[in-house]
Parts: sequence; C-alpha cells; structure tokens
Amino acid sequence: MSVTGNSVLFAREYELIAEAEAVLARTAPEAPAHDALAGLLAGFCKTLRQCGRLMSMGDRMQAQLSELNRDIAAKEARYRSIFQCAAEGVFRTGADGSFAEVNPAMANIFGWSSVDAFMQHNTSLASLFSSPQAHCEYLDRLCSAGAVSRYEAVLRRRDGTPVWVEISTQALETGPETACGATHVGVVLDVTAHRRMLEELSHMARTDPLTGLNNRRFFMEAARAEVERMQSSGRPLSLLMLDIDHFKRVNDTWGHDAGDMVLKQLSCCLAETMRGQDVCARLGGEEFAVLLPETGHAEACRAAETLRQAVAGMAFAGHGFSVTSSLGLTTLDSAGHAVSGQRPVPGGGAASACCGQVVEILLKRADIALYAAKKNGRNRTEVYPARCTAICAGALCI
Repeated sequence: MSVTGNSVLFAREYELIAEAEAVLARTAPEAPAHDALAGLLAGFCKTLRQCGRLMSMGDRMQAQLSELNRDIAAKEARYRSIFQCAAEGVFRTGADGSFAEVNPAMANIFGWSSVDAFMQHNTSLASLFSSPQAHCEYLDRLCSAGAVSRYEAVLRRRDGTPVWVEISTQALETGPETACGATHVGVVLDVTAHRRMLEELSHMARTDPLTGLNNRRFFMEAARAEVERMQSSGRPLSLLMLDIDHFKRVNDTWGHDAGDMVLKQLSCCLAETMRGQDVCARLGGEEFAVLLPETGHAEACRAAETLRQAVAGMAFAGHGFSVTSSLGLTTLDSAGHAVSGQRPVPGGGAASACCGQVVEILLKRADIALYAAKKNGRNRTEVYPARCTAICAGALCI
C-alpha cells in the first residue's frame, strides 16, 4: 500500500507509512495482527490523502484570496486617485449626517486650503446651506427617494460669499427605512460661473446695450403681464411714449457721440424721475416708453409733466445745446376704455381681449398722442384721444 504526495508537511507521515508497509510485508497473513495492521494502515493512508486534498484546497483558496485582496487594493488606489484628483467636490457622510470624509476639491470650493481645515469648521452639509428652508427641502427629497440628483442650492463659502452648486447624493444602504439614517456619498458641482453666464445672457437679451434700459422685447413682455394683472385687479394702466425733439439735428451738428450722450443721459433721467414700479424702455432710436401700473389719468399726466420738465432741464457739460421732448399718453381703465370716453378695445373690454392685442392698442394710442404732441409744437404732452383724432388726419385712430 502506498500514498503519493509531495508535501513537505507530510514527509514524516510518509516515512511511517513506508515502515508500516515493510512490517506488514514481513508479517504472515495468518498472523493475528496482520489484518488489524492492514486496516489501520489503510485508514491512515485515506486520512492522509484527505488532509492532502484539504491542504490543496486551502492553498487554492489562499491564492484566490490573495488575488482578490490585490484587486481590492488596486481598486481602492484608483478610487483614492479619483477621489483626490476629481474637480468636483466629493463627500461621504455617516449615519448621523456628519462628514466622514471630503476630497480636496470639496474644501477648495468653499474656500478652505486643506481638507483638515474644512473638516474642523464644517461638520455637515447643513452647515454650508445659506437657507435652512433649502436644506430642509434637500433632506425631504433625500429621505423620500434615497437619492438626490442635481439639486440646485446656494451655499456659503468660508468668507460668507454665496456659491451656486448642484448636489447629487446617493444612500449607500437601500430601502426607505434606511434612507435618512444611512451613510451617503455625494458630489458637489460649483455652477456659479454658469449661473452668472446665464444671468448675463438674460440681461443682454432684455437690455438696450447703449442706455442700459429695458429693450423693446422685455417691455412688451412686461406690458402683457401688467395688462393681465390689470384685468384681475381692475386698476387702471397708463402708457407714456417719449421722443427727443429734433434729435437728428443733434447728430448732424454735434456728431453721433453727442447723440449717444443725450440718449444715455435721458435714460438716467428716466431712472431718477419715474417710480420704482414703472417700466422704462428704449423702443428704438430716440423713442422711449414708460409703463405706469395702477396709475390713473390724472396721476399719469402729472408724471408726464414732471418727466418733460426733467428732460428740458438736462445739462450737457461742454456742449452748447439742450434738448426737449414730446410725450404721448394713454390710460386704460378697468372696462377697457381710454380716458375721455373712447370706445373700448375689441372684444368688449380689456378683460375679454388678448393681453398682447391690448398692448398693441395701447402703443398705437400713445404713438398717435405722441404724433399730436409733435404737430402741436413739441416740448409738450398730448393725451389720447383728446385732440389726437383731429390732429392726426389720415392716421389710423382707434
């Protein structure tokens, strides 16, 4: 009987088996001890073979475990590399919501020079929120779904300045019962520059580049909104149109730089003279408009006269000229009638007419009144309809 194997660990056992086999060979088969010794030897060999198999299995498992540990270490190194080098802020929180770790980008976004300094002064994401209400909303979403994707919020930097961010967070444990008390990983993306770019583009889209006033597009949108609000509130709405008298003469005599100066100073005059709720805009060229919400006829007339006098009083240092303005005014009451008894806008009143159509009618009426002011000698205000129909012979008077 023999056992094969090359394990050094069982070398002595193999020697004992060889000795036992030699003794068994010298023992006569009919001897009382022969069968007992043969049985013991067979059992011992079987046990040794099983031990050998177990050792081999253990060696393979150990090799696999070592390979798995090397793979985990490599993945951990890659994770750490990404974690440390990522441009986005990355954080991990404990079950109580406090920061367990953050990466350098996270500290840098909020104005800290190192992770250690950040962690010493900021215990959780809640400490960074500018608004407690916004943080509560963030937590509500996180607890209800176990994750938050691209949640926009205003957080605070170290110096107190605001920073717009997008937060994406995921619970490491699953299940609604663990969503709030779980550990989480999250990414914070600084979108302040993007927000500023959007605000700048929005500002450019609604602003006249020369004067800084609202442009025609924004004015039309604001006017439609005010007409809709007037229809709900029943309060009157007035509209002024203003044109600089003999503006071409300024350009021809003093140059376009002087003309631009006049337009810019007029915009400042409008901002200083009109109320905060009034909407001032440059419609084009030397033509301006002012929307006066919740303003009746008498109050609008006073505002127009104040503006006319302010324009006439504008001083242009180093230039030997002054300017005046002509103004056209119209007021719409809650029934859709122009003051002085003109028929209502189409549809039986402002409440039943399209807001955009009402705005176009108001602009037409104010333009007709402005034309009348120029025909009557300029540097004056005319009110629609008053004398406009007679003066504007051949014009479309509504």
